[in-house]
Amino acid sequence: MKGPKIVINDKYSIRRTDACWELYESYNKVSRATGKVLVGEKVTYHKDIGQVCSAILDREAGKCLSVAELRDLFDLATELLSKQLRKVVEGGES
Repeated sequence: MKGPKIVINDKYSIRRTDACWELYESYNKVSRATGKVLVGEKVTYHKDIGQVCSAILDREAGKCLSVAELRDLFDLATELLSKQLRKVVEGGES
């Protein structure tokens, strides 16, 4: 059974299943047939929420140019994930 999809931001969302956590990463791709920009979604599977957080931070940390940017990324990621999980637990929102 799958739980609700929890939207972290415009790029990432997560969902709990009976077996694992699913991490969805949205990305833009161009259709070869039409040339239009489409939104694709990559799904990866993780055994616990810690691995999900680690995967998101690992993917985004490579874009940081300084320790300060890395610290800010960590703070923002923690805040966003906590906020969205609190919404789901308290109000059933996703």
